[in-house]
Amino acid sequence: MNFLDACKKTVKRCGMTGSGPVTVENQSGEMALAVEWVRDAYLEVCGKWLNWKFLWAQHSGEITPGQSIYPPPSDLGIWDHSTIRVDGAKAEVLEYEAIKDWWEPSTNNGVPSLVVILPDSSLRLDPAPSGALSVSGDYYRVAPAPESNTDEFLIPQPYQNVILGRAMMLYAGYENAPDVKQDGLELYQQMMAQLEAHQLPNDGYRNGVSSGGANIVVRPV
Repeated sequence: MNFLDACKKTVKRCGMTGSGPVTVENQSGEMALAVEWVRDAYLEVCGKWLNWKFLWAQHSGEITPGQSIYPPPSDLGIWDHSTIRVDGAKAEVLEYEAIKDWWEPSTNNGVPSLVVILPDSSLRLDPAPSGALSVSGDYYRVAPAPESNTDEFLIPQPYQNVILGRAMMLYAGYENAPDVKQDGLELYQQMMAQLEAHQLPNDGYRNGVSSGGANIVVRPV
């Protein structure tokens, strides 16, 4: 199901007039709202947990001699601490907020023994490397907002109706349609339970991050 498919299905499930938009671009009136509801629903679902499995990605790159700051991937949500490597070797990784009161970065170059995750999610190698090194690690992405008709969702196909359920709830709140709201809520809850069971490390959920499978940085949501 792509973005346009989801918009058409939302229109049908909500009982809106017509068969849905012919495109997600340059719509007006109810069809523009339908596109907005589907987009918002998708991003809300993606944002419920920071470490959905479908947001997982890997990154690697090079850092030059004397360069202490390594920029994050452009789509980074959070790093997975336990997977960060410097030249293939596991590094000690700490958050800046945890050490800022006592940490004094080295003024000399050498072999980095510490990686500090800065508030902007860039990595500070301490000391700065005296030679070229590789930096790698797993991370969880921020889902991009769908914009085009054929944009595909990161959520696995068997669970994508969770988007429709949430979009129906958004429609119902706007139109004051209690029957649609109830149908949407039931669909959303059913599909969310399945999605969480399949796409989170375990069932020890807490606000923002599920606790199993990875030692990761938590950011407020």
